Amino acid sequence: MDYSEYLQGRHPLSFPYRRYLVYPYYRSLLPGKALEVGCGLGEFLDQAPGMLGVELNPKLVAVCQQKGLDVKEGSAYAIPYPDETFDSLMLDNVFEHLDEPEVCLNEILRVLKPGGRLLLALPNQKGYATDSTHVRYWNEANLPSFIEKQGFKLINSRNYPIPFKGIGNLFWPYNCFLCLGEKTAPT
Repeated sequence: MDYSEYLQGRHPLSFPYRRYLVYPYYRSLLPGKALEVGCGLGEFLDQAPGMLGVELNPKLVAVCQQKGLDVKEGSAYAIPYPDETFDSLMLDNVFEHLDEPEVCLNEILRVLKPGGRLLLALPNQKGYATDSTHVRYWNEANLPSFIEKQGFKLINSRNYPIPFKGIGNLFWPYNCFLCLGEKTAPT
């Protein structure tokens, strides 16, 4: 199954849950000129006027562009924008798919302005187990320290929308682990 077909075939409650609960919260964490890497069908961009997108899958780029969204073909390893373009950047359920997360974070550092924000949203254990294309499970034990080693200052990390990891993992496969970082000045 093509990934665009997977996204279009998700549970019918997934879209309203994300549109009315998750996306408004994410947008509040992304100031200024913002970019979503791995924007899929553009569902978040639909709710975030002026935000730009990058997507690897050409079919999904076409879907987004047909909706009038400003989306370019590219990847987390090669973001098609100049250095220090963005105030904030988000990867929503993308980072766990990457074979080379260090390369991705270096590319994000390149396109973020000094002090720019990075929001990573990742599936909980139950959500992680539902997709065979996931490469690495990230959580509070490994992600905050990983992004700090790559040049980000940790602002916050939490489980969302259910803040209690055990309950979220047990009952709600769509619960996410969020990690918010800030680009630090070069040393």
